[in-house]
Amino acid sequence: MLAADLLWFVIRWGVIGSAAVTAYLVIAWQAGLVSTVRDESGALRRAPMAGVLTGIGSVLMFIVLLVLADVRELVGPGVDLPFARLYALNYLVCIFWLLYDTIVIDILIVVVWHPPFLRLPDREAHGSPAYHLRTIPRGMILAAIITGVATSIIWLFFR
Repeated sequence: MLAADLLWFVIRWGVIGSAAVTAYLVIAWQAGLVSTVRDESGALRRAPMAGVLTGIGSVLMFIVLLVLADVRELVGPGVDLPFARLYALNYLVCIFWLLYDTIVIDILIVVVWHPPFLRLPDREAHGSPAYHLRTIPRGMILAAIITGVATSIIWLFFR
């Protein structure tokens, strides 16, 4: 595959995953799964099981999307990438999703815009843009783990 094909793969699946996580989070916010964990002051309102399940659901969604992307566009057509290159390609897609989630969803929508139809708690409960930017290194570690799981699934079961 050419570098342009790989870049197009990252952009295409980055956009698909971003749309999927946006839809997933809007549904979670509308259902009250995310906003019911903490009140306006940030204090725990009840057991955070709904938030945990929402987080687990998003991680599983990312793994499924990465596996689907690889099977549909790489493994199915017969592209033979070494494990390290496949991992790096999947990691770039995850970083795309991380940056989208941090900049667009967390900062622009939750902190700055804060639309009332999403039923979010007070803006103060979500911190500042700087707080969300500081979560990027932890997100990169989680992205490395998600990428490792998805790439291993591809490598073990679909090659």
